[in-house]
Formats: sequence, C-alpha cells, structure tokens
Amino acid sequence: MIARTMPTYHTLGSSRNGQRGGALLVMLVILVIGITTAFVTSLSGTALQNQRHRTTANALALAKEALISYAVSDPNRPGELPCPDTDDDGSAESNCSAAGNTLVGRLPWRTLDLPDPRDSSGERLWYVVSDSFHANGSTAINSDTNGTISINGSTGFTAVVIAPGAALSSQNRPSSPSNLNASATYDHYLEDVTQTAFQTQSPNDIPSGTYTYNDQLLSLRPKDLMPLIEKRIAGEVKACLDQYALASSNYYPWAASVADTSNYYGVKDKRFGRIPAARLNVLTSNSSYLNFMSKIDAVQIALNTYTANKTQTNLDNLKDVGDTLKEASRPSGFPESAYDYAHTAGYLADHLPSTPAAVNVSDLNGVQSKLTSSYSAMGNADLIDDSMQAHWTCPLLASSGTYWDSWKNQVFYQVSSSFAPGSSSSSCDAGTCLTINGSGNYRAIVAVGRKMLASQDPRDVQLTSDYLEGENQLNKSGSSPTLIFETYQPSDPRFITITNDLVVGATAQ
Repeated sequence: MIARTMPTYHTLGSSRNGQRGGALLVMLVILVIGITTAFVTSLSGTALQNQRHRTTANALALAKEALISYAVSDPNRPGELPCPDTDDDGSAESNCSAAGNTLVGRLPWRTLDLPDPRDSSGERLWYVVSDSFHANGSTAINSDTNGTISINGSTGFTAVVIAPGAALSSQNRPSSPSNLNASATYDHYLEDVTQTAFQTQSPNDIPSGTYTYNDQLLSLRPKDLMPLIEKRIAGEVKACLDQYALASSNYYPWAASVADTSNYYGVKDKRFGRIPAARLNVLTSNSSYLNFMSKIDAVQIALNTYTANKTQTNLDNLKDVGDTLKEASRPSGFPESAYDYAHTAGYLADHLPSTPAAVNVSDLNGVQSKLTSSYSAMGNADLIDDSMQAHWTCPLLASSGTYWDSWKNQVFYQVSSSFAPGSSSSSCDAGTCLTINGSGNYRAIVAVGRKMLASQDPRDVQLTSDYLEGENQLNKSGSSPTLIFETYQPSDPRFITITNDLVVGATAQ
C-alpha cells in the first residue's frame, strides 16, 4: 500500500491574517520602544534637573556657611558681614550702604576664602547684606539687632545669597567666558530685586519652558549668627574674669550696679550686676574718695585705649582726662602720696605731644608708672585690695571704643562671697558657691541676656528683668544675691517657657 501525503493548502484569508498580525506586532514593538524612550528621556531630564538644583544648592549652602563663619569670627565687630563685591574681582568692597545703593553685588568669595562657587549654569553667586550688619557700619550688633531685608513680606533677614541661573530672555548678560565683566546691572541676573526686598518663587527654568523666574535664594537671619556670637562673647568675658583672678590672688572683681549705665564702676560689696569698667577692687565707700579715684580711673582707661588704638581722637581724650586729674583737689584725708602720684600722672598725660606721631613709648610709660604708684599707695591705705589688679589687662575690657560697647548691657555677672575683693577665703562651699541648673561649684557666673522677649520690649537698661529671666534675675539685688542660675538649649521647651539666657561658670585655678 502506498501512503499518501495530504497536501497543504493556503487560503487567501489565512495569508492576509498572517500579514496583519506581523504588522501589528511591528507596531506594538515600535510603540513600546517609543514609550520606553520617552520614559527614559523623562527620567533623564528629571535627574539632570535635580542634579542642577543640587549643584546650586551646594554652592548656596557653602556660601551661607562661610558667611556665618566670617560674622562669628570678625575681630572688630562680631556679627558683621562683608560688603558685596561690585567689581567682580571676588573681594568685598571696603564700604557699602543703603544710601549708596551698594548692598547688592556678587558674593565676595575671595574675602570669604572660598573657591569661587557657582550655580549649575556656571554663574557666580550674588549676595545682598542688611544695612545693619554690613562691614564698617555704625549700627551696634548684639542679640537685639534685626536685619533690614525682607523676603515675601517677612522682615528681619541679615543677608541673602542668590543663584541667578541661566539668563532669561529679557536679561542681557556678558557672554561666556567674560563672566568677569561686571558692567551688566543686577537686574540682568536677578528677578524682582531691590536693595531690601525680595521674593521667592518656584523656579521654572525647565529646558522647554518660557523662563520668567529662575533665581534660587538662601537667606540668613540673626538667629543663624547670634547663638554662636553669644557663646563667643560669654567665653571671652569668662576668660577675662579668670585671667584677672589668676593675677589677683584668685579673687574676682566687684560687679557694677545695673543702674550705672554711664561709668560701670565696681561697687564695694556689690556681687551681682554688670561687668565693671573700673574700681574692680575698691574697699571704700567714701564718696569724695571715689569721686577722685574716678578721675584716676579715667586716665588709666584712656591710656589703655590710646595704647591699643593710637588715633588723634584717643590722644585728645587722654590729654583731656589728664588735665581734669591734674586740676583735681585732694579730698580731705586722702593719702597724700596717692594724690601726688595721681596729680603727676595727670600732668604728664596733659602734656603729651599733640600728635600721635610725636608720642614716644617712654612718654606713655611715664604716665603708667605714676598711675601704678598711685594705686599702690591706695592699696597701702586699704582703699583698694592691693593683692588684686586695679584694672583689666585683657584687651576686650581694658579699653573703650571696642565691640564690647555693644554688648556690655547684655552681659551680667555675679561673684561668690568667698572670692570677692577683701575676702580671706580660698574655697567656696554649698553656702557660697554659685550653681547652674542645680549643679556646679562656680566662683563667678556670666549671664548673657539673649534676644528680648515680647514682654521686655522695649528694654529698660536699668532693669535686670528686662534682660534676664527665671532664677537668673530673681532676688539678685543687695549684698546677698541668690546663688542659683539656669540655662537651657534652644531645643529644650524651657528655653521658651522659662529663660533663653546663656549662662557660663568661671572657676580660675
């Protein structure tokens, strides 16, 4: 038998179906590829945009950190910020002001010791500084100083750093690489900017969009600076006190009365108050003696001030207070030798050459020698504790006209009865040591009144309670102030509900 093989037949319909199926398959593949490509492209675009924003954000953060460091470490006026760079050489201008319309410029990266930070478009950062915080300004900078910049209607900012982004259609900038050309004004880089008011929006600098706003801002407030500056001030005052005690038989000076906002004289038996400028070791309450001694102290402070800063103004002041001391009469019963030395010191100060260039070191040493002899004679007469220094030697407190003038009303001080002038103690106990938050055995305390609370605005400079809160201001008047102080971190709820004061303890040994 012969086996038969059945023939295969292809109908017209089946052939068309196969062709249609193949075409659909091809179209499906193309569609999938298209969707995948669009998805990947979208992801790549988003990732690229995110990377650009990260680059810009990192540059802004670096600038902000550098500005804070500059402000906190400034040697002449803690808290001040550099002027903007208006000629695009990377260095801050020496002067700037709102009146001169020079508070806006590029970030002075050389002055800040930065490696020329730029945003993702390659543009240098721009920078605006508050009129109350700029370098060489006249505004006192302390815990209560507010900025003059507003953002979106919110006021009080100290500075703003701005990444300008790529040029918008309305902005005519120098072409790359002539980025050093500063001829274009800031409105060709920044949107809706004035000297003091700014806005923030969501940047719409997507590649296919119509650019209307692409600035990115990072701001500084006083609260970014002040906690660090307050720690610096408290630490410097504590160091001055400890340095004084180590040179003064471990004793600390008297406090100045809170009510004395003119001379800041130390007062016998005053253990709580402000940091004294003079009469650190006084042991008398005789008013006529104290009046004459204030004239001696004025010459010593003026001498310290001129020695630290040899200007014509400081020399003229030294000569003026010297003349006053020279002409002062001897109080009845005041030690004759102390008076004679003081009178000679006044005469020598009054007769110093008329210009700083003509004043010799020997001239100044002559004045100091007579002042030192006068203080020694007062010590021999038990008018002062001669085991202690009569005046400060630390630069912060020894002279006037420094940044201490902006802080001296913010800073309070208390000394243990065991370590005050005239004391015979060498240690303190539970009845005389000062404590912070219930612990510690401190010989002295420094308390900084931070930014005023709503209930303290405006401050009365002669009221402790307008600066300090909680235990720091309770029962501190008189010759036996309480020994308790307290301080809290800003993250602690008690920082808001009890006190925002910064308190540090001093124990020189």
